[in-house]
Amino acid sequence: MKKRPVASFIVGAMAVGVLLVGSVAHAGTNSDTLSAQFVDCCCLVCPPPTDPSDPCWVCPPSGPVPAPLAPSDVTGAVPSANWNNAFGMIGEVKQLARDTNGVAMTTDASVMWSATNTWSSTGRGEENNNFTGPDHDLMRGYLDQNTPTPSTTIIQFTNIPADMAINYDVIIYTLGGVPNRGGEYTVNGSAPKFVVASGNGVFNGPDFIEALGDDPAFGTNDWGNFVAFRGMSGDSVMITATNTFGDVPRAPINGVQIVNQP
Repeated sequence: MKKRPVASFIVGAMAVGVLLVGSVAHAGTNSDTLSAQFVDCCCLVCPPPTDPSDPCWVCPPSGPVPAPLAPSDVTGAVPSANWNNAFGMIGEVKQLARDTNGVAMTTDASVMWSATNTWSSTGRGEENNNFTGPDHDLMRGYLDQNTPTPSTTIIQFTNIPADMAINYDVIIYTLGGVPNRGGEYTVNGSAPKFVVASGNGVFNGPDFIEALGDDPAFGTNDWGNFVAFRGMSGDSVMITATNTFGDVPRAPINGVQIVNQP
């Protein structure tokens, strides 16, 4: 049976209603999403790298890289199947699959992204992933910033289907490899939301917990493993994540869901 997301810090019945979608007995059959997971492919095909000269440091441009999420895997705060797997720190995936009630449909939508690194919440030193099954796979790899000063990860979705583009929510998953590091996230130039990835080490699974993201001082309202931007519209989505908080700041992105709100 699929877990419902935990919404400990959500205020108001409307916000709770958005997260607790569908039937837990039929998770993934009552969703309408475009979902992309960012994969630390190096941890799948090579031993963990020790220095930048290691061939595993950058994901290979081609080769037998296994996909961590199968089309039938159901995961996410809005449980969905048919996730699109995205490999490497820079890339593009075209003709994204759309999951509608558990059925895949090929779209004209694309996603492009650019980060300074990929990393993993598990198997790379500090263990910070207590999720299980497909949830564990979703929250494993992430886009990362490995710079001493703030840098920005950029993700752009284009050609979102017209019927979705009218009204949708954007969910960004934010579990990093080490707790108590965070940053600022924006969607389509919105005011930033602030997230401490796995704040205090208590939000590393097995449940999805939303960070409200409304405290620029990175207090408890910002602790969680995903952040949501609701009531968005338009046929493109521009996401930024800038590392600004912690002794070695990070603003990880494990995956993104665009959730249709008809």
